[in-house]
Amino acid sequence: MFRNYMRRNDMDEPPPLEDGSSYGQKNKHKNRQNDPHNLEERFYRYGVKPEWLAVHRIINHRTTRDGTAWYLTKWKDLPYDSATWETEESGIADFVAEIDKYLSNR
Repeated sequence: MFRNYMRRNDMDEPPPLEDGSSYGQKNKHKNRQNDPHNLEERFYRYGVKPEWLAVHRIINHRTTRDGTAWYLTKWKDLPYDSATWETEESGIADFVAEIDKYLSNR
């Protein structure tokens, strides 16, 4: 039974994504051009779901002594204990729009 389980769940080959993403298909070069942040190469191949990389909302903010603003970010489909502190320069897609929403609600 263990060998059958290991055959189905090979950790060297990540499971296919449920969103229909094309990681691992033959037309990789075409997908790299459509993916400006190269998310498939950096995250999806290790089993990270695309939903986990989308901002759900910004919870709080703080400013450091050097003037850098940090935002406590909750990610979609992840619990609140997985929230992280991010800056505007972190390169997250649509992060500036989420900051604007947070500041307008605040």
